[in-house]
Amino acid sequence: MLFAIRGLLAFVAFTEFVNAFRSFLDGTTEAETESYVRSKLFKALKDVDSDVCRLVSHVYGLFCVLNGLVVLNCAVFAHFRSNVWLTISAVGAKFGFIVVHAFVFESISAGDNLVFPLASALLALLGASAIPFCLREPSRELPKMSVEEENAILSRGFPKKFD
Repeated sequence: MLFAIRGLLAFVAFTEFVNAFRSFLDGTTEAETESYVRSKLFKALKDVDSDVCRLVSHVYGLFCVLNGLVVLNCAVFAHFRSNVWLTISAVGAKFGFIVVHAFVFESISAGDNLVFPLASALLALLGASAIPFCLREPSRELPKMSVEEENAILSRGFPKKFD
């Protein structure tokens, strides 16, 4: 189960890096009429200057790079609880960012382009939240001995009390 979660987190990190790459390429050529971030995510940037749109694209790309690094770090080092909580916080922040901008500020159109970012963030949240349950250590309690087992140990000459 843990390897499946790690694979899911690695896939989410890969999609974050692809989003960052495409965001950093925005506005690099004059032939582009519509940027990736403007066409796929922020529909409200239609009336904004191209320099401001480039700035928003680069900031969103940096946000995606940082999110991808955190998620990839959790996928590799899932046995450290601090990485798991950092991933839950980072992906939760991205999920909250997208939800707030889609439904409160309405700068992201609530259409087909919103499904994949929300679904990948939600799956990463669920996966990272499941890691502590997959890493739960088995109980370290000694099993209770029956009377017959205790008598068998005593018949071998071991003392009943270890003082």
